[in-house]
Amino acid sequence: MIPYKKQLLTIIDGIKVYLIDSSILSKLYPVWNNYLGSHHYGKESSHIPEDEIFISDKTPLNELKRVILHEYVERAIMKVLETQYNMSPEKSWDIAHYFVKDDLGL
Repeated sequence: MIPYKKQLLTIIDGIKVYLIDSSILSKLYPVWNNYLGSHHYGKESSHIPEDEIFISDKTPLNELKRVILHEYVERAIMKVLETQYNMSPEKSWDIAHYFVKDDLGL
């Protein structure tokens, strides 16, 4: 088990969204030094349970809803691309991020 703290923020369509202690998580997964959020289907994120989204505790409060929406939509697109089309996480991220970045202004 990974020794990090997480606090349930919300549940969206059965997906639990947690605020996580990124200082602890980034020691185990240095990529978290650069992330505000991620999910199981993200690049270098297989440590996140399939039905969860992690949001960094470093996310500014005024950005929280935007980051949650970004991760939720990105996760949905990537899940389909990876499970139904056998795409790699890197390729599915490129496609999904293009859409969430443009549609959500991220």
